[in-house]
Amino acid sequence: GVQTCALPISLLLVFSSAQLQLAIDVPANTSSADLSCVVATLGANVDVTTLLVQAVDGNYISKSAATTVNNGLALGITGTSLFGPPCATCSQNATAQAQMLATLVASTSLSVDTMFVQVIGPTWSNDTTVNSLFLREYVDTLASTGIGAGILTSPEAWASLTASNTSFAALPLWYASEDKAPNFDDF
Repeated sequence: GVQTCALPISLLLVFSSAQLQLAIDVPANTSSADLSCVVATLGANVDVTTLLVQAVDGNYISKSAATTVNNGLALGITGTSLFGPPCATCSQNATAQAQMLATLVASTSLSVDTMFVQVIGPTWSNDTTVNSLFLREYVDTLASTGIGAGILTSPEAWASLTASNTSFAALPLWYASEDKAPNFDDF
């Protein structure tokens, strides 16, 4: 019969360095059993290259992300990316938030390919210039700690939060799209 997993399957295509990667999007506290179920459900013909783990929620860094990453590594998923929204409207500045994330990564000995900065939602200012400056500082601080940055956004969110800022175009894009077309044509 068909196997049913407690964890909903969310597959994503991530565009990075002129290539598409198939990734599984999972919460930070995903168990080994849940990951095993998802991989088994996908079957041998689906090669998942990256595990995308939510590691940041507002101004909170999840310590359970390391366990989830290690569970993925045990299943042969070798790419690891984290994601989450920093908080442009919180008391800590972008540098402090990015350094806090880098400290968590270092303390857990995680090998992180990319931190996808979630540019969607209520943790951003109404001022697009403030958001763009905050994002630049956050991305630059991540880079200074050895963590690559990417952007997780939708065309609508990017336009409203950054005024369609193009200075981040070289970063990998995790494209949140509702048009269900498997391409980036409307971004």
